[in-house]
Amino acid sequence: MSSTPAAFKLQLFDPARGASLVVIPLLGIFALFGIAFGGIATGMITGPWLAGAYMVAVLGGGGWLGYRAYKKLVIVSAKVLLSDTAVQVVDQDRELLVIPYDTIRAYRYQSFNDAEELRITLTNNERLKIRSNSKLTKVGDFAGMVAAFATKLTQQQEEGVIPVVTREKSFFEKSISTWLLVAMTVLIGMVTFDLLTGTHTKRPGSLLMVYSNYLIYLGAWLAASARRKITS
Repeated sequence: MSSTPAAFKLQLFDPARGASLVVIPLLGIFALFGIAFGGIATGMITGPWLAGAYMVAVLGGGGWLGYRAYKKLVIVSAKVLLSDTAVQVVDQDRELLVIPYDTIRAYRYQSFNDAEELRITLTNNERLKIRSNSKLTKVGDFAGMVAAFATKLTQQQEEGVIPVVTREKSFFEKSISTWLLVAMTVLIGMVTFDLLTGTHTKRPGSLLMVYSNYLIYLGAWLAASARRKITS
């Protein structure tokens, strides 16, 4: 007797988009810069103040409109269903992705800088991805979905319904991420020591970027600590 599928409502990147998730924003950026600099280069916009206002209007306003359009184009309000036989991603009545459990060879969950990804490797070595980014939208319980997915796979394996599925380590579960954190910590210590005692000219913007990137990396490393204990 089949059980009721577990359901998770999530805001996801449309799995059908594939490479266009990267191509679309790149094309938009090139177009904005082309319009911005083209207007100045052709002499249509003259004077430093007018040119500056034009650049701000095109890049700022165009960037905001492009951001809104990108979200509408690639983000879908999906429902992830975990039945006894497959994981399904549906958008209203449209089926975006169907992956039978017995076709799965391995999976990997990774979270970094507000982006989450469940990568599923099939027995034919094809890789399918379920992705989200909380910087673009309010995602929902993506990590809870992944945990339920892993539990479902474990149940299926214990019952002998499917062969063993490998849970692959994410980057932050591997030892190299720890060694890199140590190196970054030493670098941060040197930068801080120089900041307090050195005589070099300080660049606040650069320092802020160094510290913020370190904290982002540290946060992702700490978030993966529980998964490192499972795989150690």
